[in-house]
Amino acid sequence: MKYWDDARYYRILKELTARIPSDEYALVMSQDRCKLEPQFLGFINIYKSLSELIPQNKIVIDFGCYLAAKSYLFAGHRQYIGVDVVKMRRFSPPNSIHYTMSIKQYIENEVPQLFSAHDPLTYCAICSYVPDFGETELVRRAFPNVFCYYPCP
Repeated sequence: MKYWDDARYYRILKELTARIPSDEYALVMSQDRCKLEPQFLGFINIYKSLSELIPQNKIVIDFGCYLAAKSYLFAGHRQYIGVDVVKMRRFSPPNSIHYTMSIKQYIENEVPQLFSAHDPLTYCAICSYVPDFGETELVRRAFPNVFCYYPCP
């Protein structure tokens, strides 16, 4: 059984799609090369749990966010930052900001500014399903609050 066949996944999917404005959903999902499907918006079961564990006064940085459908699970948090190399329209709740660059570029160019503006403990980094283990290791070293996950084959 695939994890997205379970009832919890579909409850989360329904909750998430209800949060996304329908016009934004249509624009993002209709893009050429969009690899999301109405029944699969990403690994939302993991992100739902993280959205409940991470305090809302934290800034969430989602490395490898792709089209950032999961950003709406963090719409009540202080801020959501999505980082990915994909140059496509992303889901964008009002508290979101997006960067189109590699994880390495973001850590080298943006993180020093972030840490000078706020205590590093203000940020919660997520690096989920990023297949480049070198970049995952950069995230682990840069952030004290970090969740990294990549499933074993």
